[in-house]
Amino acid sequence: MDKDKINTEISKIREILDEHIGGGPDEVARVQIRRHADAIVRAAQDDGYIIEKAHDIQLNIDQYYSARKHLKYRRDYTSGVDFLRAEIGSLLGRIESWHGWEDRPPPSGA
Repeated sequence: MDKDKINTEISKIREILDEHIGGGPDEVARVQIRRHADAIVRAAQDDGYIIEKAHDIQLNIDQYYSARKHLKYRRDYTSGVDFLRAEIGSLLGRIESWHGWEDRPPPSGA
């Protein structure tokens, strides 16, 4: 796992999210973020946790940069755009804080 490359790609995704607000079609931002998420998958090599989170980002980004898809995430008085942005931020944070299975203690009884 190339942690430096992953963190670089995460920074690029955050920059794009800051520059391009969701809730409407933005094909340029959507494609750029999907490419950076693909780069995270490649840098993760065989780390299934990071690969799963990167794919979740891709799914959420398609809805975030849609004219209508984000509307299904409206709850009470919250915006679907805000919900998806928070979800994407959470996924990025999980990837950043992940150090791999080797840092985890073995299960008890092992």
